[in-house]
Amino acid sequence: MLMSKHSLKNLLPATCTFLLLFLASTASAQPSPDRTPTNPLDGTGLNPQPPPAPSPTPPTAPAAPPPAPSVEAPDLPNVTVAGEALSLRELLPASMQASGGMSEADALARAAKTSPIGAQAAAGREAADAGVTVAQLGFLPRTSVGARYTRLSPITPGTFTSFNTPGCLQDITACQSNPEAFTVATVLQEPILNQFSLSASVGYDFTDLVFRKRPALHQAEAEAEAAAAQGDAAELNVRQATLESYWSLARARVERDIVAEARAIAARRAVEARERLAQGLTTSLEVLQAEGLERSRAQLERIAASRLRLAETQLRHALGYGPDQPLPALQTDGSLRPTEDVPDTDALVRAALQHSPDLAQARARVVAAEARRAQNDASMLPSLSASFNLNYDNPNQRIFPQTARFTATWDATVALQYSIDGAILAGARRRQLDAAATREKLAQDQARQQLEERVIVAAGNLEAAQLGIATARYSATAAKQRFEQTRERHAQGMATQTELAESENAWLSSRLTLVDALVDARLARAELRRIVGTTRNER
Repeated sequence: MLMSKHSLKNLLPATCTFLLLFLASTASAQPSPDRTPTNPLDGTGLNPQPPPAPSPTPPTAPAAPPPAPSVEAPDLPNVTVAGEALSLRELLPASMQASGGMSEADALARAAKTSPIGAQAAAGREAADAGVTVAQLGFLPRTSVGARYTRLSPITPGTFTSFNTPGCLQDITACQSNPEAFTVATVLQEPILNQFSLSASVGYDFTDLVFRKRPALHQAEAEAEAAAAQGDAAELNVRQATLESYWSLARARVERDIVAEARAIAARRAVEARERLAQGLTTSLEVLQAEGLERSRAQLERIAASRLRLAETQLRHALGYGPDQPLPALQTDGSLRPTEDVPDTDALVRAALQHSPDLAQARARVVAAEARRAQNDASMLPSLSASFNLNYDNPNQRIFPQTARFTATWDATVALQYSIDGAILAGARRRQLDAAATREKLAQDQARQQLEERVIVAAGNLEAAQLGIATARYSATAAKQRFEQTRERHAQGMATQTELAESENAWLSSRLTLVDALVDARLARAELRRIVGTTRNER
């Protein structure tokens, strides 16, 4: 069952709902000097509001510092606790003040090593860097070398006949009587059956150097920047998710301890009420109230256990712990340390515009889109290329007659070409690439605007969370004093069991609210750091 973080507090009013069925008779039997006709208990089942603390008025917040001239990311604060109410150490259980165990820094370091999101981002950066290397190597000329051996099948060589005129003149009589004897068959070329060839070739497209390869390099560099920014964003997301899981578990453990303590008290009072009933010192109404309170606390304890299990599972996944591997204790005393106020919002906006990985991704995508458009435009221009080839063949085909020996020959070519169909297709694609580049520019403007809005909202949430700590601290102080006073009056017979239960519920609820306020301030601080895009001085 999934529950909101305030579910425990919201269920507290149900603790005394059934008590109100008997409230009128109880109030008339034992009037309390603190009761008034407008007391919330007389009309609703909600917890009464604690009386104003006799102590001092909360101090006014200090003035915000002037905007910083530099865009250096300002140090974001931890939670701020101010005032003259009771200290947090007097209001919170010991589990919220632990100084040993796994700290925030330990959890973040482990998550950075075990998170699959970080590994995916690292792989993306590596692939993008390899793309830059490929684009850089594209500036090299086309170079190739080769070796070839060919074995030819035997053939009858080509011949031509000729008349042996000198021999005929020497023996005219024989020549006249048998002229065919003076006909000679001459072989044109004796076949060479083994052919060997060594070749080397160098070529370069001069127009591609300027109009295609340079934009390709710019595109690869922009994609590498986008991948790096995406990796930074992933790391920030991992940090934020880890902190949320870390403090959610801290919250759940503290709530479990508070509720367990409250249930133990309720169980003891139920036993005492039954004993007093057996001795004839009280009525069945008090027993009914005590047992109802015990059951409601048991329900809260089950809810707290469910939330604790969910929080433990989330932190296990975030930190890579196995299902049978115990989670360590958490170092939560850092939530009690006061720090400076929220930095100036304008300074935070300037820092976010400079450091935010989300905005950096948007800028890189614009550059990549413009580079793709420039590469396409290269297809609309003529292409000028040159090549040089060297052959070292045995036999060399360019020599006649061929001989079975290696002979070197070379050739050089300069070509100017223009692809008509390629230019037509490039012109059609240019409209598509123009639209894509425009879309990326609009996305960049939108990302910038959203980033500014998110910074303002996050800064406001952090400031409100810090003020919420002071408010919760005063409320908890007042609830504790009221509970102690009501307990003393009850011991003297001047307060009813219902009033004691109500004051105890208010004290329990105020402590849960204070824990929520401390955790909410931590999470608001992490959210602001994520949006600004910096993790400097992270505790």
